Amino acid sequence: LLDLPTVARVVRKGWKETEMQVELSPALLDKYYVAAVQIVSALAGRNLNMPGGKLEIGREEIIVRTVGEFNTAAEVAGVYIRSNETGKHVQVGDVGTVREGFKESTYLEGVNGQDAISLTVLKRESADIIKTVDSVKATVDAFQKGGAPDVLEVSYVNDLSYFVKRRLSVLMGNGASGFVLVILSLFVFLNWRSALMTAMGIPI
Repeated sequence: LLDLPTVARVVRKGWKETEMQVELSPALLDKYYVAAVQIVSALAGRNLNMPGGKLEIGREEIIVRTVGEFNTAAEVAGVYIRSNETGKHVQVGDVGTVREGFKESTYLEGVNGQDAISLTVLKRESADIIKTVDSVKATVDAFQKGGAPDVLEVSYVNDLSYFVKRRLSVLMGNGASGFVLVILSLFVFLNWRSALMTAMGIPI
């Protein structure tokens, strides 16, 4: 949706961010003489994503960034907590279980009594709301036909283009009625030649 030229941004609600969850075993912590604070320190030292400055080569400037974020549970489980010169070591996976889960929800979204994820699409200031809604619906339909899960249900709520279309319909209806009344008035109060010439000069 963000690739659409008329869309400014999309606000998500009810979305659960993924996270790596580590469940420590007290028995294994005692066995390997490891404290929870050591695990926290080891993970914090490896899970990095921070700027590293810039490198200037001639007229070019290259931005350097240190990226070491975890992507899988196996990477977290493989982090070394401590090791010695004999090659013995203790990893996170040795004292607990690591799995990929979801963060605890702080906001619940529901539609028709079911849990849902709402996407609020905000158009650009200069964009046409009707064209924007039509393009969004076309994109969603293409996504559903292109291999979306069968359990995925899509509902449209708070569609503001509906009210805009209704107002335009009322405006066009009033305009047509007014035009007919003006033409009839011309033929009633003027002779047919003058009325016809005047009617032809009315801008539409």
